[in-house]
Amino acid sequence: MLQQAAAFPALLALANDDPLAAAIDAVYNAAIAHGDDRDRFFTDAHTALR
Repeated sequence: MLQQAAAFPALLALANDDPLAAAIDAVYNAAIAHGDDRDRFFTDAHTALR
């Protein structure tokens, strides 16, 4: 599966009317797109959001 194709749902999630649901879905889908590196993605996201 192409990483770009896996990342597309993260962009679609941002269209959700509920901002919290949009953020959670976007981060989840972005992590899935990172495949085996999703743990590093979550660690980096956590560090960036502090």
